[in-house]
Amino acid sequence: MIRFILNMKREIMKKQQIVLSLMILSTHLSALVDVEAEINAPVAEMKMLDDAMNKGIDEQRERNARRPMIIEDEMRFHQEPMFDFVLKGDSYILEKNVLDVNNTEIKTKLENRMLTITEVKKIEELIVEDSATLGTNSTQKRFFESTTSQTLSLPNDADEKTLESYYNDGLLKVRVQKK
Repeated sequence: MIRFILNMKREIMKKQQIVLSLMILSTHLSALVDVEAEINAPVAEMKMLDDAMNKGIDEQRERNARRPMIIEDEMRFHQEPMFDFVLKGDSYILEKNVLDVNNTEIKTKLENRMLTITEVKKIEELIVEDSATLGTNSTQKRFFESTTSQTLSLPNDADEKTLESYYNDGLLKVRVQKK
């Protein structure tokens, strides 16, 4: 009988060791599952954000498809008359009026018998904001710059070495002698 009890005790201890091993294994498995969940959580969140972005892009494309097309004429900011060299005596003269004389810088450049006229418009804007509720004033300066270039070729019989340009009171004059 004692032997039977000892055998039963050994069996119980073996089963306890198996249960303990299973508990330890279960803890490790749940830890692995937690690690996997921690790895996959950001991936799932990124996929959700990606799906939301794609949905927003598709909706915007549908809205854009329903809008009328912009006609090219509506996109022009201002129209300037074309200009070209005019023969006067033994010289070719080009005249160009410049709007907004005070804020515009004019540059001329001759390269490979091509004359490029560049207008650089610089505008400085001063904004003063008065906040009555806070009792403070703030001043802000904004600078805007836009550049426009026009290029034209010199007349075939013009001597590019004699090119002269003058800019005075909003009028650009370019003179080049005839060969």
